[in-house]
Amino acid sequence: MDNVEDFERARVANARRPAGVPATAHAIREALWLDTEAWDEADIPKRPWVVRGYLLRGAVTIAAGPGGAGKSSLVCAWSCAMALGMSYGRFDPEKPLKIIGYSVEDDALEQRRRMSAALRQFGKTPRDLGKRLIRCGPTTVGTLIERDPVTGQLALTDAWEGLEALLAEHRPDVLTLDPFAEIHTAEETDNTALRQVIARVRELAQTYDCAILLIHHTRKGSVAGDPDSIRGASAIVGAVRVALTVASMTEEEAEQLGQSVDTRRQFFRVDLVKQNYAPPARADWHVMHEYDLDNGEQVAAAVPWDAPSPITHKIDPDTLQSLIAGIAAGTDSGPYSPQMSTERPRSVSALMLRYGIQQPKAMKEALGALLAPGGGVRIAEWVDQHRRPRVGLRTVTGLPRVRWTTLGEPSLLDGVPE
Repeated sequence: MDNVEDFERARVANARRPAGVPATAHAIREALWLDTEAWDEADIPKRPWVVRGYLLRGAVTIAAGPGGAGKSSLVCAWSCAMALGMSYGRFDPEKPLKIIGYSVEDDALEQRRRMSAALRQFGKTPRDLGKRLIRCGPTTVGTLIERDPVTGQLALTDAWEGLEALLAEHRPDVLTLDPFAEIHTAEETDNTALRQVIARVRELAQTYDCAILLIHHTRKGSVAGDPDSIRGASAIVGAVRVALTVASMTEEEAEQLGQSVDTRRQFFRVDLVKQNYAPPARADWHVMHEYDLDNGEQVAAAVPWDAPSPITHKIDPDTLQSLIAGIAAGTDSGPYSPQMSTERPRSVSALMLRYGIQQPKAMKEALGALLAPGGGVRIAEWVDQHRRPRVGLRTVTGLPRVRWTTLGEPSLLDGVPE
């Protein structure tokens, strides 16, 4: 099918057929694509990634986050990286690309400020972009698609026609639309309406063989890395090929990553929460860095940040001593097991629950503190009453009193029951 309208005409035509009357060959050709031939794997074209894992030709990507989290700054940095053909963290275009950026919120001068700051991290100037980064925006209202709430019909505005004319003239590799909520009038929680809007945007990507990046918002109280946090109908995530969330650093993350509560808002994370054609990846962290522009202003730009390994929570000394005492006492059926399972009475997890350690991550950290040098606990092999070797936790003083086969960690634990 060439577009949504062709599909709809074919569907209506077939729906009007009398019962028992088969569809014509023409109707079948209109409504379906067919593939019955054998093929050679070597002849299958590779997926047309523009930036692998992020942007795909003929498809739509959405990046969503709360206001002020860094979405627009991220898009500026990505746009500069693509125009220059330079890596930006894991966002790695293979060559210089042509981009058209449509912004409803920022005018031309604000775009220049943001792009100037973003270019500083690459050691480049606006002249290095050539004409590969085209910025544009509406002169009046920025709506591109209007939807009649009664009939459900979509209408394209003058701004859409102007944008499509730019696409036809310049044939960019990527089109960015910021923000998504401003380019259409459909009810945001209406799945049918949003599916129509995304289909129209995807048709634009297919017609001009480009990737489209939509910038959107998340719901209040959303959680980083959760696709359900993207605001509006679920059809939004369902209709795009790649979805990302952008989120500011939380107080808990700041503590884990060694940042103060006062400076944490300078950092944000980007999570790939849906990749139909690429493997999942861990979060990318960014920091807002201020640059001095030649006009005397300071403007912030998003810069990739290599997050350090999380700082583990230090277990309270009194709790640590209570755990050691509990391990020394053991259970009715022998020493506590190092296996983490709250459903097993001999698991050390059961002991930790008594002292308010409930989350799996906190339990692992507590066990790590116990087993660390000076922690007072070791993993050792013991023999039960049936002379079967087992694995358990013992204190450095040799408690609980069972038949231990070693005073330290057993060299071979594989295959030994816990």
